Amino acid sequence: MLRITLVRYALVGGVSLGCNVALFSLFYVFGVWYVYASTVANWGVYFLNFSLHKFWTFEDKGIYKTAWQLPAHLSLKLLWNALIAAPALVYALVEYSQISPVYGQFAAGLIIGAQNFLVCRYIIFSIIRKS
Repeated sequence: MLRITLVRYALVGGVSLGCNVALFSLFYVFGVWYVYASTVANWGVYFLNFSLHKFWTFEDKGIYKTAWQLPAHLSLKLLWNALIAAPALVYALVEYSQISPVYGQFAAGLIIGAQNFLVCRYIIFSIIRKS
């Protein structure tokens, strides 16, 4: 079961990334400043990502829990990942490991992705499963 969940998690990440780039490109091609295009694309894909993770990846069908899951997931993605973990990891990797910022960003994304999986699986979308 864990293997299937990991595959689904990776697929949702890939779909989200593809939709993000497509939405960003659409806005950018029509003359929207790339910073605004990035913001709109990230917000648009955020809700797709949340929904796919909730209902498909972690198979959490309970609508009643969405009232606390959505803010918890948003806090994880926005406050922890975007404002604290990613910048700190990239800084540490670049300054102390002497790797390029691009590789640092990529490595931080992998580390944060693993951490997000654990938090989503065991806290935000946790389901008591019968053995």
